[in-house]
Amino acid sequence: MSYKDSILEGLIDYKKNEMEIEDPGIFRYRGRNLKKDHILPQEFISPNILEKYRESFYASKLSSINFHRYFHHLNSSQAMCINLFLPFIFEKGLLKYLFSYLNLPAEKMDKAEFEKKSDVEIMGRGGRKTNFDFFIQTKIGNKFYFEIKYTENGFASTHIDEKHIKKFSNTYSSLLTDNMYINEEYKSMDSFLSNYQIMRNLVHIAEKRYVIFVIPKQNKKVYNQATEAERNILSATGKKYFKILTIEEFLNYILNLDLNNSLITEYFMEFKKKYFSRSV
Repeated sequence: MSYKDSILEGLIDYKKNEMEIEDPGIFRYRGRNLKKDHILPQEFISPNILEKYRESFYASKLSSINFHRYFHHLNSSQAMCINLFLPFIFEKGLLKYLFSYLNLPAEKMDKAEFEKKSDVEIMGRGGRKTNFDFFIQTKIGNKFYFEIKYTENGFASTHIDEKHIKKFSNTYSSLLTDNMYINEEYKSMDSFLSNYQIMRNLVHIAEKRYVIFVIPKQNKKVYNQATEAERNILSATGKKYFKILTIEEFLNYILNLDLNNSLITEYFMEFKKKYFSRSV
């Protein structure tokens, strides 16, 4: 059984046994409505956020985002991202453990947001900026951009066509000039577009600007792409501002901490039960 199929089986079990939702959701495909058990019916979208922080999330500015078209899918990486990071926003003192896991000095949070638009890309009219799944800025001005994957089949490339050639020339070429964080051989248009999604993330690396890939280790294609990007694309200086957070190992780290707060521990156990019951 593939990684994705195993994950979907676990999510279906969670939906039926823990959420007590039997009805399938609808996946619109080529003009047809397909019933899928790993999709929530429209009236049960909000419970895709785990209960402990659900009300606080929807009542806060954090929820003022564009929810993805497939947010109601239980394997939505957007929903998983929100569920993973809400405790670090709402629970005082928890953020230091995230920094510790990333082998970074603990810092105090100034602001956090989901679906953070790039603050370095300059787009022409109608251009779409890179969106990061999660973003933290600390009191001392360090910025942390998080890109998350779950069951996706890898980081996306793109077509080398007129539209993307123009976008590279107008937006990314200047960000690569004199860029000390990315190796020279990956600054060409062909290399950039062949590694499009990864490169759009990595051009945000700079002093006080970190990019973190949050990925399942068992999603082999995603994991291999991330580790190869670190090994090949980034210079020695760039590697200092890039981190890979493997979700399964991070969960085990959190659950083995002596947090002196059983409710937080129970929350992460629930997160693990939902997202990784079949694979961790």
